[in-house]
Amino acid sequence: LANARPAAGSTEQKARQMMVYNALKAAGFNDFLSKVFTGIIGRENDYSDAMYHVHVDAENRKINLGLISWQGDRGIRLRSFLKQRGLMVDDLNMKKSVEAINAQAVFMYWELTDPKSTEKRKDIMALTGGSIPNAVEFIETVFVRPHEDNTRGYARQKVFNYIKMLEQQLGQNTSTTQAML
Repeated sequence: LANARPAAGSTEQKARQMMVYNALKAAGFNDFLSKVFTGIIGRENDYSDAMYHVHVDAENRKINLGLISWQGDRGIRLRSFLKQRGLMVDDLNMKKSVEAINAQAVFMYWELTDPKSTEKRKDIMALTGGSIPNAVEFIETVFVRPHEDNTRGYARQKVFNYIKMLEQQLGQNTSTTQAML
């Protein structure tokens, strides 16, 4: 499946970014985590159509699904979660809708707050502010890993660029992210 990518900084990409941010906020993530995860999700898929279907990771050849490219058992659980809500069109594709993005944000929240979740994952939910680079590094260590063979500096820079774009859309001072660039 092709992953149609909106042009960088385009109106479409910004609209999708805001849809992701709003979904995270509605799912229960605080503002700080919503911004950080929105940046990480941008790094994962550039807010492309990959947010809505199964795709094969070009680097590790694993099957991924959705916003944060869930793999393995996590991807299977997400697919089941979406099917129960009538959000899967077939085994490979979600409905291309706000509801599908909202459901994925709820699933992420559940993964981090489930009593069976690891303590480190639960610790993510305690992040309410502070250093964005430290938060990104912690989250990428225990929850959403960038490709092993990807240059971590490049992947991290993409996250920061997306957080800066979000802060600009929100009319917030980007001095925090400016220091990261």
